[in-house]
Amino acid sequence: DSGNYVSFVISSNYGGANEAGKYMAQKMEEKGWKGGDVAVITISLARQNGRDRTQGFKDAMAEAGSEVVGLLECKDYTREESMKLAQDLITAHPNLRGLFTEHDEANLGSMLAIETSGKQDELIHVGFDGSPEAVEAIKEGKLLLAASMQQPVLMGREAFKAAWKYLNGETPEKEIVIPTILVTHENVLEVEDQ
Repeated sequence: DSGNYVSFVISSNYGGANEAGKYMAQKMEEKGWKGGDVAVITISLARQNGRDRTQGFKDAMAEAGSEVVGLLECKDYTREESMKLAQDLITAHPNLRGLFTEHDEANLGSMLAIETSGKQDELIHVGFDGSPEAVEAIKEGKLLLAASMQQPVLMGREAFKAAWKYLNGETPEKEIVIPTILVTHENVLEVEDQ
């Protein structure tokens, strides 16, 4: 939020969430649910990455003609909390057609809520981040169809390059944005091989 720093390496939170939202809209349209209601389980909206992820997804949904009817913010970032938030959204919005979750524990906790509610064939679930468990779920293609994943190795490389420039008397870029990779049920094996 403030302070002096040499360079800030960050994932494209807006871009990744927007891409996940567009994928969701495409899958909803394929099922005949174009313009269906969607909901979001967010990370902290006090943080810039939370605001960027939420806005990126909202913009994709507005473009697709869908309304975000529910938005709940995580406080504890646990699977249990996320399962309860997803249950609340599913119960409050029985015609819900899409759910976007903004972190791995929300991805995984929401999968449990979707399965126990019997809604796995009635809504599209996409997320952000990509733990090994989330990748396995994407491979199955039932409870999580896609996730925008950060590239920590590339982020580390870019941070090293920025530090190296600085230590050699050069001025690195103040902000270095690293794109995310949208991993879907269709491309997960190809992405995993890279």
